[in-house]
Amino acid sequence: MDQEGSHGLASTEAPDQAITEASRIQPEAPKPDIQEALANIDTTMGKMADLFEILIAEKANKPLQGERPTGKKQTAAEREDDAAGGDESETSSFRSRGKRQRREQSPDDISIHAGESEDGLAQLLGSSEKERENEPDTEAEHLLNDLAKGLSDDESIGPNISQKLADIALKRWGKQLNPEKLKSILEKYTRPENCPGMTCKKVNPEIWQLLGSKSKRTDIQLYNLQQSVLKATFAALQTTNMLVETPNRDNSQLLASLVDTVAILAHTHTNLSLVRKEQIKPALKQEYSAICSLEDQPNSKLLFGNNLAKNLKDAKEASSLSSSMKSYPPEQYNYSANKKPALKNKQDFSQGQRVVIECTETPVQLNLPGQKFHPHEYQILDAEISKLVGKGVVNKVQPETTQFISSIFLRPKPDGSHRLILNLKKFNETVVYHHFKMDSIYDITKLVTKDCFMAYFDLKDAYYSIPIKASDRKYLRFIWKEEIYQFTCLPNGLSCAPRVFTKILKPALATLHSMGHISVAHIDDCYLQGQTYDKCVVNVLDTFMLLDNLGFVIHPIKSILKPSQQIITLGFLINSLSMTIRLTSDKAIDLKKACKALRTASKPQTIREVARIIGKIVASFPGVMYGPLYYRELDKDKTQALKEAKGDFDATMALSQGAKTELHWWEYHVENSFQKLTHEEQQHKITTDVSLSGWGAEYQDISTGGMWTKSEATNHINYLEMLAIFLGLKTFAKNLNNTHIGIMCDNTTAVNVINHMGTSHSDICNIMAKQIWEWYIDKNIWLTVAHIPGKQNFVADYESKRHQRESEWMLNKALLSDTLIKLNFSPEIDLFATRINKQFPKYVAYRPDPNSCAIDAFTLSWANLKFYAFPPFSVIGAMLAKIQKERGQGICVLPNWPTQSCYAKAFHMMTQEPVYIKASKSLLNLPSHPQEVHPIWQKMNLIICLLSGRN
Repeated sequence: MDQEGSHGLASTEAPDQAITEASRIQPEAPKPDIQEALANIDTTMGKMADLFEILIAEKANKPLQGERPTGKKQTAAEREDDAAGGDESETSSFRSRGKRQRREQSPDDISIHAGESEDGLAQLLGSSEKERENEPDTEAEHLLNDLAKGLSDDESIGPNISQKLADIALKRWGKQLNPEKLKSILEKYTRPENCPGMTCKKVNPEIWQLLGSKSKRTDIQLYNLQQSVLKATFAALQTTNMLVETPNRDNSQLLASLVDTVAILAHTHTNLSLVRKEQIKPALKQEYSAICSLEDQPNSKLLFGNNLAKNLKDAKEASSLSSSMKSYPPEQYNYSANKKPALKNKQDFSQGQRVVIECTETPVQLNLPGQKFHPHEYQILDAEISKLVGKGVVNKVQPETTQFISSIFLRPKPDGSHRLILNLKKFNETVVYHHFKMDSIYDITKLVTKDCFMAYFDLKDAYYSIPIKASDRKYLRFIWKEEIYQFTCLPNGLSCAPRVFTKILKPALATLHSMGHISVAHIDDCYLQGQTYDKCVVNVLDTFMLLDNLGFVIHPIKSILKPSQQIITLGFLINSLSMTIRLTSDKAIDLKKACKALRTASKPQTIREVARIIGKIVASFPGVMYGPLYYRELDKDKTQALKEAKGDFDATMALSQGAKTELHWWEYHVENSFQKLTHEEQQHKITTDVSLSGWGAEYQDISTGGMWTKSEATNHINYLEMLAIFLGLKTFAKNLNNTHIGIMCDNTTAVNVINHMGTSHSDICNIMAKQIWEWYIDKNIWLTVAHIPGKQNFVADYESKRHQRESEWMLNKALLSDTLIKLNFSPEIDLFATRINKQFPKYVAYRPDPNSCAIDAFTLSWANLKFYAFPPFSVIGAMLAKIQKERGQGICVLPNWPTQSCYAKAFHMMTQEPVYIKASKSLLNLPSHPQEVHPIWQKMNLIICLLSGRN
C-alpha cells in the first residue's frame, strides 16, 4: 500500500505497524454510538425508537418545569390563559401555555413530551424497565412500537452447519485477536494484482490537517477495521479462485456462497467508508459538507477522491445548506441520545410573546353579521365550541365598544370531525398584507431523490399553539347562543395566520437544516426525508425532539413516524421507488365525482360551485401530468360569467361544450394519472425562429424552413413562434417516441405558454399549446422549451428569412381539377411540393418538412404510385428517366417549350392527348402572397399530360 503523504493513519508505518498501532489505541474506544452502529446498526436504531417510548412514559409521570407538584391542583383562574382584559404584563410563556393546554386535553388528545431541563434526556434514559412497564397503552405508543419493531434485531434462522465449525465460530465471535495472531492471519492474504481498486482509502492530506485529535483517532480505528474487512475479502477471493481452478468437482454451491461473502464484505467496507466520511463531515465548512455524500471513485486511494479541488467545487454547487464559511466543531452535528437539538434563539418562543395583528386602520363595525345554520349543525357547533373552551382556545367575554364580531361556520375534516372557522372576510380587509413564501408540494417534489425514505409529522392544533396579544383578541369574536366568545390564539380564517405560523416555524426548520436534515413544513404538515432508512430515522428523532421541546404537539394518528419509500403528504402519494407523485385515491375519486356532477347537472350551477371545482382541478396539477391542458375553457366560462354577473358568485352560469369536454377528460383520466418527479435527460434539441414572412428550424446541423400562408401571416408574432415550434417538431420528431425533446426559442411568451401547457390570456395561443402537447402525448414524448438569445439563434433565424419563392409556386387548383377530369386520372400523392403549395394531402418535400410523408422524391420508388408532378424545370429530364426506368405512371405538368431536349421524349411517353394551357396571370399562384404574379408568366405555356413508363 502506498504510504506517501498524510492519510487516515497519520503515519508512514507499514501495514503491520498500523495493526500494532491499532492494538495500542484500542482501549480508547470510539464514541459508543459509532461503535454500536458498526457492531449492529439495527440495534442502535431500535434504541433510538425506544427513546420515543420513554418520552411518552415521562410525560405521564414527570412534573414539567415551572409546574407545581402533581399533588396540587391548579385553579380555574390559574389555568385560564389571561382573560380579555389582560395587558402586556402577562408572563405566562408560550411553552408553558402549550404544555398546559396539552395536559388539559381529553384522553384522546395524546401529547408526546420530552423533559424540560437541559439534561432531561439523560434522566429519561436512566428510567427503569419497571417504570416503563406501567405505562398506559396509547395510540402514540402503538405507532412508536411499530417503529421499534421495524428496527429490531430479529432475524431468520438458517440450517445447521458442522458442529465443529459452529464451535470454532462461537468461540471466536465477539472476541478480539491478540495483535500477533491478528498480524499473522492478515499477512496471509494480499490484494490480487488485477484488482487495483480494492484498497482502503486514506483521508486526503488537505482534509487530514483540518481534523482534531479525536477525529483522527476515530478515523485510524475505522481505517484498521476496513483493513480487516479488506483482508477477509481477499481471503474469500483466494478461496473462490481455488475452487474455480479445481477441475472435476461440483463447486457451484460453494462458489455461490463465497461470492455472497464477497458481496457482504464489500457492502460492509463501503459503509465503513461512509461512516468515516460522516464523522469527518462536522469538521468541514457547511458549504463543502456535501462532499461526504459523493460516490467513491473506484481507482482512487484517497477517501475524497484524487481531484479534491473539483470534488469540493461540485459539493459546493450541490449543497443546499447555508453559504456561510463558518466551521463547526464535530460534536454540534453528531446525534447523541443524551443531547437535544438546540435552537439558538429559543427565547423567541418562550418569553411570553404574543402575536400582534397589524391593521391598516382601526377596524370599525357598523352592523352585526347574520348567520344561519342547518338543524344538525347546532349540536356539532355546541360540541366544537365546548372543546375549544376546554382547551383555552376561546373564552367567554363581555362586550366592548371597539370589538369586531364575525360569523362562524363548519368545515368537515377528512377523519369525519369538523373544524370551526371564524369568517373574518370583512375584518381581513383591514389586515396588513405581507408577501411571503410558503413551502408547497412543489418544494417537496424538488427534494425527493431516487429510493429515498420519507416520514411525515402533523402538528395537532397548530394555530392554537400561537397566542394572540390580549388587546387584539377583541377583533376575533363571535356570538353563540347570545354569549360572546373570543379567540385567544390564531384562528382559522385570519388572513395573516399562514404567514405568522410559517415565520414562527422558520427558526426551528433552520436548526434542523443546519444539522443536515431535509425537511419542509407547510403550516402544520412537516415532510422529512433521508437518503437511507437510518438517516430518516435520525431526522424523525431530532425533529420530534425539537418540535416537542418548543411546545408543539405531534399528532400520533396522522403522523407517519416509520420511514417509508411511499408516503402521503398534502393529499398526494409520493413514491421514491418509481419517482412518481399522484393524487390519493380518495381525492382522485372525489374530484372525478365532482366533475361528473358538474358536467351532467340538469340545471345551471352557481359560479361559486364552478370556481370550487376549478380550484380542486388546479390543486391536483402536481399529481396529474397533463392536467393544465384541460381546464382553461372551464375557467374562461367562469371568468366571463362572473364579469356578466358583476362579481356575484351566487349567480348561475351555463357551461360551453368545450368546458364539458374538459370535465369529461378529468372523469376518465384523474384516477390513473400521475406525474414524474424527474424526467430523463434531453436526448434531442431543436432550435426554431420566425420572421413575418416565414419560419425556420435546425436539428443536428440540418436546417429547414418555409413561408407563411396568407392567413397564417396575419397572426400575432407570439402565435407564429409557437407555430414554428410545432412545425419544427413535426419536421424533425415525427418518427420519435418515448423520449425527451428540448426546444430552443427566442420568444419568452412561447416558452412560458408551452411549458405551462396553455394560457388564459390568448385563445389562439392556448389552442396551439394544446395541439402541440396532444400531438406528443400518444408518442410519450416530454417537451421542455427554453429561451435562447436571438443573437445565438442565427441558423433558424436565417431559415425564417430565406425566401425560396421559386419552389412555392403552384398550379391554379380549379384549373388542375378540371384537367384531371378530362384526363380521367386521380393522383394520390404530390411528388414535388411544400407545406403550403401541396395539391394533395399526401406529398413529398424537397427538404425537411413538418407534414410531408417523405423527403426527396427521387429516393422513392414510383412503380406503384399514382402521382402528380410539377417539378422544377431543371429536373424534368431526370424525372422522365425515372418514370421510364421504374415503369411509373402519373400526371405531369411540363412547359410547352419545343426547344427543350426532353420535349420529344415526353411526347413518346404520353398515353393520351395532353391538355394545353395558355399563359395567364392567374395560372400560377404563390400561397404566401396570393396577389403576386409570376415574374415570367407570359412564357408559362404549359402541358398537362398523363405519362407512363410502360409504353
